[in-house]
Amino acid sequence: MKIIFTVALAMILSVSFGQTKKELKQQKRLEDKAENLELINNKPWVLEINLVYDKQMNPYSLSSVTNFIMVEGDLITIQLTFMGLPDWNGIGGIALEGDMSKYEIKENKDAKPVDLTIFALGSAMGNVTLFGSIDSYKQGRFTYTDARGSRITLTGEFFSFEDSRIYKSSRSF
Repeated sequence: MKIIFTVALAMILSVSFGQTKKELKQQKRLEDKAENLELINNKPWVLEINLVYDKQMNPYSLSSVTNFIMVEGDLITIQLTFMGLPDWNGIGGIALEGDMSKYEIKENKDAKPVDLTIFALGSAMGNVTLFGSIDSYKQGRFTYTDARGSRITLTGEFFSFEDSRIYKSSRSF
């Protein structure tokens, strides 16, 4: 009788512990999402890019220190650097700056990613559109499309400006 009681008690405790662990994990994800939303709404924030995908979705690794998307007020900066590229911005790449004409946030249910739509206009970038999402693990994925239909996808880690490790070049276009 003691064995049956002990086994039953162990099963009840293990089931309740499993649910509690799952609930704690869900709660943590919801808290992280709320933190991300606050940062997205209040700006400035940075997506440190570590992978870029071309139109055919071929991946290329990048340094997250010199490759980023930064949103600060109504200004957006997209900086990309590549080895062997002519020295347009002082660090082997290009930095594009523009004014945002649309900054739309779509909050999804539960702990699903936050979706962003950004329309921007800059002297060198022209009209561009960024569609992206940021999940509760602080991972972001944005697709950059310009007026000519050129498209690249940028993925990386999402940070507040103060917590980021970026190096912004001295020259922007």
